Amino acid sequence: MIPIKRKWAGVEIMKRYYTLMIIPSSRGKAKKIVLSNKTVRFLFLSLSVLFIAFTLIFLDWLRTSYAKIELRKLKAENAKQKEKIRMYEDLTRELQEKIRSFKSYAEKLNVFAGLQSPYALKEVGSGGVSPNDVGTLLSSSIQKPTLEKPEVLRKTASEVEQNLKILDQFFQDQTQRLSALPSIWPTRGYLSAFFGNRRDPFTGKIDFHPGLDISTQLGNKVFATATGIVIAAEYRKGYGNVVIIDHGFGFSTLYAHLSRIAVKEGQKVKRWDVIGYVGTTGKSTGPHLHYEVRRYNQPVNPLDFILEDFSL
Repeated sequence: MIPIKRKWAGVEIMKRYYTLMIIPSSRGKAKKIVLSNKTVRFLFLSLSVLFIAFTLIFLDWLRTSYAKIELRKLKAENAKQKEKIRMYEDLTRELQEKIRSFKSYAEKLNVFAGLQSPYALKEVGSGGVSPNDVGTLLSSSIQKPTLEKPEVLRKTASEVEQNLKILDQFFQDQTQRLSALPSIWPTRGYLSAFFGNRRDPFTGKIDFHPGLDISTQLGNKVFATATGIVIAAEYRKGYGNVVIIDHGFGFSTLYAHLSRIAVKEGQKVKRWDVIGYVGTTGKSTGPHLHYEVRRYNQPVNPLDFILEDFSL
């Protein structure tokens, strides 16, 4: 720093200056830059302002970058949550379907066994795990459905599936008794009359209809709905050509209005054996099969025993 004398209004004033020397490393002329104290302060303030400005810009960039990173994380987490919700919905539907299937089979088995409770199945079988235990396990595991993790639902669905397998095994263990259950449709067509009270198509009066009427094409095959022995294969007034099969365990089935009978009295038949063909014999308004199920000679609703889906 070099002090320089200046005169102002006859007064000699000393002013301070800063000299910056730039000396090249090689041969060359040195350069000298003289800066006043005011200029140095201005440069210092300017650099300070620039430093603060760049610092603020950098901090804002960091904040924005962090916010973008957090946003990406939130989007990724949101996608995961949506996937978990989708998995939960799929597993819930699967679980509900298995529960419905279990209840349907249990209830139909109860009708077959003549039991009161959907899970009171101990009397039917002997030995092993009873469906009563299955029902208890299932009802306890699904009694209070709540929002659970997919892993928990998957475990519950697996338990229900195992219970269904146990019930299926129970069915298989009861082969002889189940073979007497009229569990299939006797022919393909559409239901034109149901079991119960209805208006008689001939008299117009309300009377009791002891079976199902299945309208279909003339000559369609009629199947035995369970294993048994043919106890009647003849023509009867009103019924026309009729086949009656005794299945044991109190069950019998009747197939009426046949165009032709394909079995003989005393013949043993199995489920799905053709016993005749759809016709219009007897008291009939058109081609159809009149089908009855009786238990201890009392008419019961055939739909309570049919396990397969109905299709044309």
